[in-house]
Amino acid sequence: MKLASLLAGYPLKFTTVNLPTKIHGFSADSRKIKPGYLYICIRGENEDGHGFVQQAVEQGASVIVSQKFLQLSVPIILVEDTRHFLSFFADSFFNHPSQKIQITGITGTNGKTTTAHYLHEIYQAAEQQSALMGTCGVKTRQQYRQTQCLTTPGAEELHNILWQLQLSGVQQLAMEVSSHALVQKRVEHCRFHAAIFTNLTREHLDYHQTMDDYFAAKAHLFALLAAREGNAIINADDKWAIKLTKQIAAPFITFGLENKADVRAEKITSLTKGGSVLNVASPWGKLSFTLYLPGLYNIYNALGAATAALMDNLTLQEVTKGLEALRVVPGRLELLPSPPGVQVYVDYAHTPDGLEKVLQTVTAYPHHRIILVFGCRGRRDRGKRPAMGVVADHYADIVVLTTDNPVEEDPETIAQDITSAMQKKPIFLADRQEAIHYALAAASDGDIVLITGKGREDYQLVGAATIPYSDLHAVESFVNSMH
Repeated sequence: MKLASLLAGYPLKFTTVNLPTKIHGFSADSRKIKPGYLYICIRGENEDGHGFVQQAVEQGASVIVSQKFLQLSVPIILVEDTRHFLSFFADSFFNHPSQKIQITGITGTNGKTTTAHYLHEIYQAAEQQSALMGTCGVKTRQQYRQTQCLTTPGAEELHNILWQLQLSGVQQLAMEVSSHALVQKRVEHCRFHAAIFTNLTREHLDYHQTMDDYFAAKAHLFALLAAREGNAIINADDKWAIKLTKQIAAPFITFGLENKADVRAEKITSLTKGGSVLNVASPWGKLSFTLYLPGLYNIYNALGAATAALMDNLTLQEVTKGLEALRVVPGRLELLPSPPGVQVYVDYAHTPDGLEKVLQTVTAYPHHRIILVFGCRGRRDRGKRPAMGVVADHYADIVVLTTDNPVEEDPETIAQDITSAMQKKPIFLADRQEAIHYALAAASDGDIVLITGKGREDYQLVGAATIPYSDLHAVESFVNSMH
């Protein structure tokens, strides 16, 4: 591809005079560089891509993009911010795929994945070619395919996926957008048709430092939206909603249950086996539908998706059909094959708010005891650990603490942080599979075993290693051992 056309319009600080006319590809990963490729140096949290320039050159890089001047045998381009450049270049290289798909970005601490699934089902019900992208991977129709271990892929992978989706005929995309992705400019050159704000609670303060910084990261999605003439859909019941509506320039509409909202649930009837029946008022008319996912939080997720779809001029019937079609979201309060008389659920909840909401939900189910298995992640916000312990203490009858991606931290230290404000004494078993097997062995008729934190993740981060591991397989191996 012609390099000059790919660079057109970008503010370069400096270029050597002998830039190649064409490039054959690009990457910010030196291991992926092939002859004729452009290599972009990215400064990450743990490694600096500038330190891998020589490797890229040896593998055939024909031009280097850098934030600092380097003495090299190949041409160099200097830019102010290589993360920003990577977003621009990936979008340009794949011929602006986000402009050919209607993308609804979904951001917030909790609810992104389920909201994306609801929206995907609604578009499917409207017979539009739809996809979703997020923590579960990329889904078209009923098939998932894994991306790298990120809620929102890096710009290089993201625009490649969007290009592939566009070529396959996808018209609508429900896309989870994380705060890390926004700060790291992964979506800076992604054109959003609309954006949904689900909620904001304590999370990622190891990265963002303060809640105001965390909010600012989320709010950036709506700044991108305003620049591209999209619509914002905001949860009116979240305490950060007022601040968000005051500072965004994009037109917005609200949804909720309690505060004044444009789309509002007027009557909710809970179902005995989880889920609910809703009557909802909206500017487009009244809706009545049954949700088969349990919990108050899933009502909010459904309302957010419904509001986005109605703003897209989908019919009340299409919205109703799509919402009623969703019966399970992988790793979100997912019922697993269980020992006789026991219900075993896995859930991705890994924040105090998320853990409390899922525990409130299962507490409403008929049960004898609730046995909770969870841990907190290493090298993450230590301040939330005691708060999660308090939540576990309040709702669970038995708490089994274990590891959840401890990385380089000592699992016992993490467990001590969790227990520091607890009244009940939990059981601590560092081996996660052993902890799950302990909980299942302790369960008796009528008990609920809730395993939170990892959902359908298929790995554990221990030290510097990524170790294959699955909560689902841990439960399966116990159940199989009973036969």
